[in-house]
Amino acid sequence: MNTPDGETFSSPHNNFEYVDNRYQWRSIAGGPFTIHWYHGDLAFGEEVLNVSLEALMGTQELLVVLFPQHMDVYVYDDFQALQAALSDGGQDWLAGRADPVGGVILVSLPPGPDQRLEMERQIPHELMHIGLNYTDSHAYANLPTWFNEGLASLVELYPNPEYQTLLDRAFESNQLMPISSLCYSFPNDAQRGLLAYAESASFTQYIYDQYGEPGFNRLMAAYASGMNCEGGVEQALGIDLEEMDAGWRRENFTDITIARTYQEFLPWLVLLLVIIAGPVILAISISRKRPTKEEL
Repeated sequence: MNTPDGETFSSPHNNFEYVDNRYQWRSIAGGPFTIHWYHGDLAFGEEVLNVSLEALMGTQELLVVLFPQHMDVYVYDDFQALQAALSDGGQDWLAGRADPVGGVILVSLPPGPDQRLEMERQIPHELMHIGLNYTDSHAYANLPTWFNEGLASLVELYPNPEYQTLLDRAFESNQLMPISSLCYSFPNDAQRGLLAYAESASFTQYIYDQYGEPGFNRLMAAYASGMNCEGGVEQALGIDLEEMDAGWRRENFTDITIARTYQEFLPWLVLLLVIIAGPVILAISISRKRPTKEEL
C-alpha cells in the first residue's frame, strides 16, 4: 500500500481456508492427499484415495512433473452440487475442476455403475493441471489450452470413450475446429467444448507418438520461455502448427477420407463401367452373329 507521500506499507500475510460448508465432510489422508466426501462410507473414501495415488504415479509416465506436498480432493455426489460451489461461471457443463495454485481438486462422482470409471477419468485429469502448474507456473500460465487439456486427458486412467466418435462425426461433417483456434480458450457450449477436448487429446497424443517425452519437454521449455502458441510448436518441434494440424488429420482420418472419396466417385465409376460395357457387349454380340468357316 502506498500513501500520498510515497511511503509503502506492507501488511502481514494471512491465509484463509475456503470450504463449502453446505455439507458435513468426512476426510481421509494418505500420501500427499486428503480426500473429502460427504456421501458414502469409509470404503468409498479409501477408493478415491487409491485412485488418486495411482493417478499420481501415472502422470510420471507421460511427463516428469512435480506436485505439492499436500493436495485436497473434494468429492461431490452430483454435477449440480459441484457447479453450485463455483462462482466463476464459464464452462458450467464440466464435471471436475482444479485450483492449481491452491492444490485443490473438485470432482463430481454420482453413485452408480459408472462411478469408478468417472473417478479414474476426472481425478487424473485435474491432478495433471496441478502438476503442470507446480512444476513451472510460468510455463503453465503460457500453455496453449489444447496442450494443457490434452496432457490432462492423456493421463486419464479411463479415457472418455466418446471422443473418437465425436472426432469421426466432426470430420465427416467438416466440423473439426483448427487446432490454432484452441490455443487460448475452448468454446463454452457443451457440444463444441467436448469436441475441443476430444481434438486436444487426440492431437496431443499424435505429438507424443511423433516426438515422445522429449518433444513434450521441449514444448514445455518453449512456453516457459514466453513463446506464443504457434511459436512454441515451431521452436520445439521444427514444424508450424498448421502443418502439424494437417499431419494429425491425415494420420487419424485416412480411412474416413478413403471411404468418402469412394462414395464420391462411385457414381462416376458406375457410369464409366456402363460406357465401357456398351461397346464390349456390342462387340461380343457381333462376334457371335458372324458366320464361321463351316457355315460358309
